Amino acid sequence: MTVVRRLRELACAVCACSSPTGVPASPPPLTTRAPVLDPACVAPPETAPRCDRDDGFPAISADGKTIANKIVPPDPGRGAPGVSIELIDVATAQRADLAVLAPDDFDLDHAAQLAPEIARRTAAIQKRLHEGGYRALDSLHAELDGEAIRIVDPATNRVVMRDRLAPTTRLPDGCGAWSLMDANAWWDRSTGAVFVTQRYAPGREDCFVQTAHFVRRVTVAR
Repeated sequence: MTVVRRLRELACAVCACSSPTGVPASPPPLTTRAPVLDPACVAPPETAPRCDRDDGFPAISADGKTIANKIVPPDPGRGAPGVSIELIDVATAQRADLAVLAPDDFDLDHAAQLAPEIARRTAAIQKRLHEGGYRALDSLHAELDGEAIRIVDPATNRVVMRDRLAPTTRLPDGCGAWSLMDANAWWDRSTGAVFVTQRYAPGREDCFVQTAHFVRRVTVAR
């Protein structure tokens, strides 16, 4: 039995576990303004075509204090699936990780047995997001100039922020000089919360690309 087939079976099993009747739940809308954590998408996206839709991440809580970011942890060499939701305090940048599945916990030979736990964890996180009134952030345009970044609101063509963003997490030692590859940015216009993800390339081929996150509240022009 191939790896892809086994992962497809896992996705189907998770769908059934997420439905009270045991019948696979209907796919959510193709786009959403609220974050949706689909248990079927914990396995690689090719196991469920609906995983290609906009899932509403990153998102911000109704009070504008917390950002929820979906993380798919890298697993070089094996490519085992994994998903977690990172809750980031906008004021302090402190993080709390809500794990759905860690790559180290995935066992292809017992994949179907993970389905009930994946369904339980995704339901608990989805409930928390719903109760917090989380809504999707709007995309911004990020332009890089070396280590500096210029962020523009495409709706108004206004510059939201200019800065040199240092990595918010320590990049591994022994990988040579790290260089900023690219960045993606989102914001919540009503609160001025800006969320940026940055990818750094290592100076050595035996190291892997690292991702860092940055959050800041800016003054919104009225």
